[in-house]
Amino acid sequence: MADHSFSRRDWLKATALASAPLVLGPVSAFAGATVPGKTPPLSAADIAAIEAAMGKKGTYVEAQATHSTSLPRNDLKITIKGEPVPIAFGFGGWVAIKHTLDGKSAMLMSDTVLLQEEVNPLMSAALANGLEIGAVHNHFFYEEPRIFYMHIHGMGAQRSWPRSLRRP
Repeated sequence: MADHSFSRRDWLKATALASAPLVLGPVSAFAGATVPGKTPPLSAADIAAIEAAMGKKGTYVEAQATHSTSLPRNDLKITIKGEPVPIAFGFGGWVAIKHTLDGKSAMLMSDTVLLQEEVNPLMSAALANGLEIGAVHNHFFYEEPRIFYMHIHGMGAQRSWPRSLRRP
Protein backbone atom coordinates (compact mmCIF):
# COMPACT_ATOMS: atom_id res chain seq x y z
CA MET A 1 0.00 0.00 0.00
CA ALA A 2 1.40 3.38 -0.97
CA ASP A 3 2.02 6.06 1.64
CA HIS A 4 -0.01 9.16 0.71
CA SER A 5 0.98 11.29 3.70
CA PHE A 6 1.86 14.88 3.03
CA SER A 7 4.88 16.03 5.06
CA ARG A 8 5.50 19.53 6.31
CA ARG A 9 8.38 19.80 3.81
CA ASP A 10 6.05 18.84 0.94
CA TRP A 11 3.53 21.42 2.14
CA LEU A 12 6.22 24.16 2.26
CA LYS A 13 7.45 23.28 -1.25
CA ALA A 14 3.92 23.33 -2.66
CA THR A 15 3.11 26.61 -0.95
CA ALA A 16 6.33 28.21 -2.17
CA LEU A 17 5.74 27.07 -5.75
CA ALA A 18 2.10 28.13 -5.77
CA SER A 19 2.73 31.55 -4.23
CA ALA A 20 5.91 32.45 -6.17
CA PRO A 21 4.07 34.05 -9.12
CA LEU A 22 1.90 36.06 -6.73
CA VAL A 23 4.89 37.33 -4.79
CA LEU A 24 7.48 37.70 -7.53
CA GLY A 25 5.17 38.82 -10.32
CA PRO A 26 4.48 42.28 -8.92
CA VAL A 27 8.13 42.71 -7.90
CA SER A 28 9.51 41.88 -11.32
CA ALA A 29 6.87 44.04 -13.01
CA PHE A 30 7.74 46.92 -10.70
CA ALA A 31 11.49 46.38 -11.15
CA GLY A 32 11.11 46.48 -14.92
CA ALA A 33 9.18 49.73 -14.78
CA THR A 34 11.62 51.42 -12.42
CA VAL A 35 14.41 53.45 -13.93
CA PRO A 36 17.38 54.04 -11.66
CA GLY A 37 17.68 57.74 -11.02
CA LYS A 38 19.82 60.22 -9.22
CA THR A 39 18.65 61.94 -6.08
CA PRO A 40 18.02 65.64 -6.74
CA PRO A 41 20.55 67.88 -4.99
CA LEU A 42 19.67 69.99 -1.98
CA SER A 43 19.54 73.70 -2.81
CA ALA A 44 21.60 76.32 -1.01
CA ALA A 45 18.36 77.42 0.68
CA ASP A 46 17.69 73.82 1.83
CA ILE A 47 21.19 73.57 3.29
CA ALA A 48 20.91 76.96 5.00
CA ALA A 49 17.56 75.95 6.52
CA ILE A 50 18.99 72.65 7.79
CA GLU A 51 22.02 74.36 9.33
CA ALA A 52 19.88 77.09 10.91
CA ALA A 53 17.56 74.48 12.42
CA MET A 54 20.46 72.36 13.67
CA GLY A 55 22.27 75.41 15.04
CA LYS A 56 25.55 74.34 13.44
CA LYS A 57 27.26 73.84 10.10
CA GLY A 58 27.29 70.48 8.42
CA THR A 59 28.83 68.93 5.33
CA TYR A 60 27.16 68.59 1.95
CA VAL A 61 28.44 65.75 -0.24
CA GLU A 62 27.34 66.60 -3.77
CA ALA A 63 28.02 63.11 -5.18
CA GLN A 64 25.53 61.69 -2.67
CA ALA A 65 23.26 64.76 -2.57
CA THR A 66 23.33 64.39 1.22
CA HIS A 67 23.80 66.93 4.00
CA SER A 68 25.33 65.49 7.18
CA THR A 69 25.82 67.10 10.55
CA SER A 70 28.08 65.45 13.08
CA LEU A 71 26.93 65.38 16.68
CA PRO A 72 30.02 64.62 18.79
CA ARG A 73 29.43 64.47 22.51
CA ASN A 74 32.51 66.46 23.54
CA ASP A 75 30.64 67.45 26.70
CA LEU A 76 30.95 63.91 28.06
CA LYS A 77 33.82 62.37 29.99
CA ILE A 78 33.40 58.64 29.49
CA THR A 79 35.19 55.79 31.20
CA ILE A 80 34.95 52.05 30.68
CA LYS A 81 35.90 50.08 33.77
CA GLY A 82 37.49 53.27 35.08
CA GLU A 83 39.66 53.93 32.00
CA PRO A 84 39.03 57.15 30.02
CA VAL A 85 37.76 56.62 26.47
CA PRO A 86 38.11 59.26 23.70
CA ILE A 87 34.84 60.54 22.23
CA ALA A 88 36.08 59.48 18.76
CA PHE A 89 35.90 55.82 19.88
CA GLY A 90 32.15 55.61 19.37
CA PHE A 91 30.53 58.50 21.20
CA GLY A 92 29.63 60.74 18.28
CA GLY A 93 26.31 60.87 16.49
CA TRP A 94 25.14 62.28 13.17
CA VAL A 95 22.11 63.49 11.21
CA ALA A 96 21.84 63.10 7.42
CA ILE A 97 19.18 64.64 5.18
CA LYS A 98 18.56 64.28 1.45
CA HIS A 99 15.73 64.53 -1.06
CA THR A 100 13.81 61.46 -2.14
CA LEU A 101 14.19 60.40 -5.78
CA ASP A 102 11.11 62.35 -6.86
CA GLY A 103 12.50 65.51 -5.21
CA LYS A 104 9.14 66.22 -3.55
CA SER A 105 10.06 64.93 -0.10
CA ALA A 106 13.05 64.65 2.15
CA MET A 107 14.53 61.74 4.07
CA LEU A 108 16.27 62.01 7.44
CA MET A 109 18.39 59.42 9.21
CA SER A 110 20.20 59.91 12.49
CA ASP A 111 22.17 58.06 15.11
CA THR A 112 22.31 60.02 18.35
CA VAL A 113 24.41 59.50 21.47
CA LEU A 114 22.46 60.15 24.64
CA LEU A 115 22.67 60.06 28.39
CA GLN A 116 19.87 58.10 30.04
CA GLU A 117 17.98 61.24 31.05
CA GLU A 118 18.09 62.54 27.43
CA VAL A 119 16.40 59.50 25.85
CA ASN A 120 12.74 60.31 26.64
CA PRO A 121 12.89 64.05 25.79
CA LEU A 122 14.50 63.38 22.39
CA MET A 123 12.14 60.51 21.66
CA SER A 124 9.15 62.73 22.49
CA ALA A 125 10.45 65.58 20.30
CA ALA A 126 11.18 63.25 17.38
CA LEU A 127 7.77 61.55 17.54
CA ALA A 128 5.97 64.90 17.93
CA ASN A 129 7.63 66.05 14.68
CA GLY A 130 6.65 63.01 12.60
CA LEU A 131 9.90 61.09 12.93
CA GLU A 132 10.20 57.41 13.82
CA ILE A 133 12.47 55.66 16.27
CA GLY A 134 14.19 52.61 14.79
CA ALA A 135 16.16 51.55 17.85
CA VAL A 136 17.38 52.54 21.29
CA HIS A 137 20.37 50.48 22.35
CA ASN A 138 23.85 50.39 23.89
CA HIS A 139 27.24 49.81 22.28
CA PHE A 140 29.30 49.23 25.40
CA PHE A 141 29.32 47.48 28.76
CA TYR A 142 30.61 49.09 31.94
CA GLU A 143 30.75 52.65 30.57
CA GLU A 144 30.16 55.56 32.91
CA PRO A 145 28.00 57.49 32.51
CA ARG A 146 25.61 55.03 30.85
CA ILE A 147 25.28 55.87 27.13
CA PHE A 148 22.34 55.09 24.82
CA TYR A 149 22.12 55.29 21.02
CA MET A 150 18.89 56.22 19.27
CA HIS A 151 18.28 55.59 15.56
CA ILE A 152 15.84 58.15 14.16
CA HIS A 153 14.43 58.29 10.65
CA GLY A 154 11.69 59.99 8.72
CA MET A 155 10.39 60.79 5.28
CA GLY A 156 8.21 63.67 4.16
CA ALA A 157 8.29 67.44 3.92
CA GLN A 158 8.97 68.14 7.59
CA ARG A 159 10.87 71.40 8.06
CA SER A 160 10.88 70.91 11.84
CA TRP A 161 12.89 67.67 11.77
CA PRO A 162 16.36 69.10 12.33
CA ARG A 163 15.15 71.35 15.13
CA SER A 164 13.69 68.34 16.98
CA LEU A 165 17.14 66.72 17.01
CA ARG A 166 18.96 69.82 18.22
CA ARG A 167 20.43 69.75 21.70
CA PRO A 168 19.38 72.61 23.99
